[in-house]
Amino acid sequence: MRRVRRPAPRRRARAYVTGMLTLLSAALWLVGCSNPLGDASMRQPTATALPPATATSTPLIPTDALQTEIAAGATLDGTIWAMDPEPQADGMEFRIWDALTTPSLEDAQSDAYQIFKAIWTGASYQIPSNWEVHLVFVVGATTQGPGTPIAVANLTYQTAHGFPWAQLSPAQAWQRYDGTLYEPGGIS
Repeated sequence: MRRVRRPAPRRRARAYVTGMLTLLSAALWLVGCSNPLGDASMRQPTATALPPATATSTPLIPTDALQTEIAAGATLDGTIWAMDPEPQADGMEFRIWDALTTPSLEDAQSDAYQIFKAIWTGASYQIPSNWEVHLVFVVGATTQGPGTPIAVANLTYQTAHGFPWAQLSPAQAWQRYDGTLYEPGGIS
């Protein structure tokens, strides 16, 4: 069993870059809305005008895609606090932090069942075969920190793709995950 790691603290540089990208996006949006061609854009198109572009969907990054799957397929007792993809030599380890209000095993089992089922059977994103997904359940999460980890559940691609979701309760599924740990007083 791997040790539970807390999410990395946000860095000021990341906040600065995010802020600058937001400002740049807003500026580009304003320029696009301001009609820089004067009345020329209001006239009828000429033979040299290009046809309007068709809408294409841009692929979601894994964090957004998994968040979409969870939102569409789960009603959680906790709240998704963070998602941390961590590349490994042989694939990807993806940690999802779920902040519970109480250190309840039943709440952890229910959320694990719903999150795992949503992401492993979802329609908008197919998880690659070299992924492991780790759910970390915490109590007392705030904007200042992740809180105290009380439970962990792990599920790999190989196990998830043979999983009989409809035949199992959350408690039964908990027993069949690749790894679980529950310590109501906190995992050290």
